[in-house]
Amino acid sequence: MLCSSMTGMYLASNLSKKVAEIESCVSLMGFMMERLRFLQPSTTSLVEAAAGSAQFSGLGFLKICRDEMRPGTPFPEAWRQGLSECAIQTEVLLPLADTLGCAGLDSQLAALSFTRSLLEERLSAARQHRDRSAKMYRSMGVLCGIAIAIILV
Repeated sequence: MLCSSMTGMYLASNLSKKVAEIESCVSLMGFMMERLRFLQPSTTSLVEAAAGSAQFSGLGFLKICRDEMRPGTPFPEAWRQGLSECAIQTEVLLPLADTLGCAGLDSQLAALSFTRSLLEERLSAARQHRDRSAKMYRSMGVLCGIAIAIILV
């Protein structure tokens, strides 16, 4: 019974983890927009600041991107590498590789804003899915555990 109950909790936990991941990505877009708007840092400095922030510690792709850029890998390649290794909202975040540091300030801000709006849509959908499914996964785990216990007795 414990095993199937744990499976239900694991599935429910994965849904919450995905929501938290998307929330962090939305915050990252806001962070990058504010930095670009007011400080206009280089792409390297922008990634360094984001990767060094405790707020984004759960976004492993930032650290990979930063580490790839340190020996001189260009930002677009480092960004793609980080996303490919972490498989995190790749299709939404990947286009930023071709815009950040390669376009004017207004274009970069527009790309970040557009990406944030896409992530917010995904966040809303992920929250709805989590709210509907998490309870079901937990209940199914408990019920399957009870059923197994009855069969074994």
